[in-house]
Amino acid sequence: MAGEAVAQRWAVDRTGGEAPELRVWRRAVGRCWWWRHLVTDARGGRRGRGEREEAGQREALARAVGALRPAGEGSGGAEKNTMANSASGLAVNDECKFKFQELKARRGFRFIVFKIDDKAMEIKVERLGQTAEGYEDFAATLPADECRYAVYDLDFVTDENCQKSKIFFFSWSPDTARTRSKMLYASSKDRFRRELDGIQCEIQATDPSEMSLDIIRARAH
Repeated sequence: MAGEAVAQRWAVDRTGGEAPELRVWRRAVGRCWWWRHLVTDARGGRRGRGEREEAGQREALARAVGALRPAGEGSGGAEKNTMANSASGLAVNDECKFKFQELKARRGFRFIVFKIDDKAMEIKVERLGQTAEGYEDFAATLPADECRYAVYDLDFVTDENCQKSKIFFFSWSPDTARTRSKMLYASSKDRFRRELDGIQCEIQATDPSEMSLDIIRARAH
C-alpha cells in the first residue's frame, strides 16, 4: 500500500500534467543555474540563451558570406598558401604579405595594387610599382570603374627640412563600380589592412580628386 501511494504521488496523468510534488521539485531545481544548461525537456532539449545567440550569429554570418559568393560556386577551393579572412569569407594570398614586407623593409617597390579574385574568392597582388615610378604612375593604375586596394610608399620633406617616408593604404571604390564589388571590398578592408603590418595612413577614395598628391602630402604631415 505504501508503494502504491508513492507511485500515485509521483505519477503523470493521462493529459501529460505532473503531480503537484513533481511540479514543486521542478520549480525548485529550475532556479539553479545548471538546470537551464543540462536538463532537457520532453520535446527534445533546450539550449541556454547564450548558445542560441551564438548559433544565430554564426548562421547570419554564413548567409551573408553565401550571398557574396558567385552563383553556383561551392565553398571549396584551393586554400594552400593562404590566410583565412573570416570577416568576409575571403582568403589573402601569401604573396600580398611577402611583397608588402619587401616594400616596407627593403623599399623594393614604390607601390603595390591588390585585387579581389571573384572566382577564387582571394585577394591577390595585381601590380608592383618599381621604385623609379611616381605617384602619377600609381594613380593611373587604378581602374575607373573597378575597386582596388593599394599601398604607396610616399617620400616627403617635413617643415624642418627632414627627409621622411610614410606608407599609405588606399581603398579605391569608384561610384561607377558594381554594387556587389563595393560591398565585398568594404567588408574585407579592415581585416586585410591588419594583415599588412606597418601601414601609417589610410585614404578612402571614390574619385581621383579625393586622393590627389596635395591631399596625400597634407596627410603625411
